[in-house]
Amino acid sequence: MKVVTFQFNPVTAGTSWTVPTGVTRLRAYAIGGGGGGAGLWGGGSGGEAIAIMQVTSGTVVSIRVGGGGTYSMSGPIPAGQSQVYAAGMMIQGYGGEIATVTEVGQGGASNTSGGPGMSNTVTKNGNSGNGQSGGGGVDSQYPLAGSGGSGALSGTPGLVIITY
Repeated sequence: MKVVTFQFNPVTAGTSWTVPTGVTRLRAYAIGGGGGGAGLWGGGSGGEAIAIMQVTSGTVVSIRVGGGGTYSMSGPIPAGQSQVYAAGMMIQGYGGEIATVTEVGQGGASNTSGGPGMSNTVTKNGNSGNGQSGGGGVDSQYPLAGSGGSGALSGTPGLVIITY
C-alpha cells in the first residue's frame, strides 16, 4: 500500500494528483481545517469524510486542503474545507466554525457525493469547542489535523490522505 499526504499550502488554492498506472481504486480521506478560538471560547474541529473511489490509471484527482481558521483584529478568517474530487465523485470535510467572543465554535460538517464508483463512505462531523478548549480532531490516528483553536489561538489546518 502506498500513501500520499497533502497538507495546507497558503499560496495555492488546490493541487492535483494523477492516478498511477495499474491503480483501479483508492481510499480518499479529507479533514477540514479547525476553527479558531476567540477570547475565552474554543473553535470547532473540521469535519471528516472517507470513501473508496473506483478510478482508472491517468485519472486526475483534484485536491484542496483547508487552512485553520483564526480570529484577528481585522475580523474572523474562516477555516477551509478539504475536498477530493475524481471522476464525478467527491468527498468534503468542512472547516470548523470560529468561536465568537460569546460562544464556542461548532464542528464542521462532512459530505460525500458520487455515483456507483464510490463505496465504504464514512462521514463524521467535527467536534464543537468545549469552553476555552477547541474541538479535538475527529480521528485518533491524526488527532491534530483540523482541531479547533483554544482561547485566542488559530485552528490547525486540515489534511488530505490518499492510499492505493
